[in-house]
Amino acid sequence: QSRSSAASDVYKRQGLGPALLPENLEGKSVLFLQHTILYGRTGTAMPPWKPLLTEQEALWISQQLKAGKVANQ
Repeated sequence: QSRSSAASDVYKRQGLGPALLPENLEGKSVLFLQHTILYGRTGTAMPPWKPLLTEQEALWISQQLKAGKVANQ
């Protein structure tokens, strides 16, 4: 969980991409978010986290983002 928190903080608080708020994630499925976390986004500051996170960890992060739990911390 500490790795996922650190990854989330970098992108949520330091302005390296769009804010990871529930309203900005509307229309994006949990599986889309999981894939983005694992494989990154070409041409953006979002790197692939697959070497450091399991699929289950990426799924958990995606679920937390969709639920707004990360944005509230």
